[in-house]
Amino acid sequence: MDIQRKSHSRLICNGKGRFFDEYKIDYVVLQSVERSFTIRASNFDTSKQINVTDIFNKIETYKPTEKPPKYNFFSNQVSLFLYNTYQYITKDDYCFEDQVYKTKVDQNNLFSINTDNLLFYADDLNALKFNNDEQRVEQLNAILNNLSSLLKGKQVQLIVLPAPDKYDIYYEYIKNKNKFEKPLFFEHLDKQNKDYIYINSKKILKKAIEEDNDIYFYDDTHWSPKAAKIIASEILKKIEK
Repeated sequence: MDIQRKSHSRLICNGKGRFFDEYKIDYVVLQSVERSFTIRASNFDTSKQINVTDIFNKIETYKPTEKPPKYNFFSNQVSLFLYNTYQYITKDDYCFEDQVYKTKVDQNNLFSINTDNLLFYADDLNALKFNNDEQRVEQLNAILNNLSSLLKGKQVQLIVLPAPDKYDIYYEYIKNKNKFEKPLFFEHLDKQNKDYIYINSKKILKKAIEEDNDIYFYDDTHWSPKAAKIIASEILKKIEK
């Protein structure tokens, strides 16, 4: 369950549809990508309500609105692709279209393609102004504790799972660290007093990186199936305890 969608866990707790009475749930896993977690917390709204019928109506009536773009061979988009390809080959510490950074790392065994380059999403870096702010992380933790208290009133345990940004996971391997700010989100969150079950996925996946490659794929911002399996196993361990 994602905190982005107006914090549905809280809305369901407020709602009149008796969701947790009708559906016998022991645990709620709340996952958010690291780059967006504190921003989503700042938009947290405790006044709204939603019921079970509303949820299913939204699912049944949902229709994708975006269509894949169509490009002609002789177009600005194709020219930009060729330009970016040239920049990719010739430059380090470069940001493509303000979306993807490329920088050097100090080893070539992090990914199965044996490269000493790292690609990461530009928003991983842009989000540091929020996620490195300890007060914002404290606010996030307070919201999560409040949400956990509401769920405990329904006999439900909250599991919080921040998904580490690729930039954060591989930061220590970057050669030119002086050009890039250190991510502090997990450091700040680790210090908080928590009333929920916390999965420190960064700590878990960094250990996995020391033992295997492709914990994140070279050309993808999401964790790989290897990482997903490791995290799923950790969730199961927490539940069994």
